[in-house]
Amino acid sequence: MRGWAMTGDEVVRSYADATGNAPLLSIRGEYDFVTDSSCEAWRSLRPRSRPGSNRPIFQERIMQGCGHNAHLEDPENFAAKLRLWLLEVEEQQRVA
Repeated sequence: MRGWAMTGDEVVRSYADATGNAPLLSIRGEYDFVTDSSCEAWRSLRPRSRPGSNRPIFQERIMQGCGHNAHLEDPENFAAKLRLWLLEVEEQQRVA
């Protein structure tokens, strides 16, 4: 991912423009080449939430013992994390 970087302000502007601040989940492996520093700009979305919601737009999940293909390395755990997040988003939409 060398040579490709966005600032937090760029992420906030471009993501909001493209999606209307739709909820965003990043699931990556503990040994992924997408590192903590790779996700730093996306964390700029954390303090933001959708109108009527107290949930941050951006959330992260790290899968222990996995690399970049966590969905293939541990599919049950990946599916459980994704399913739980989708249920949380659905519940928040119902409450809003």
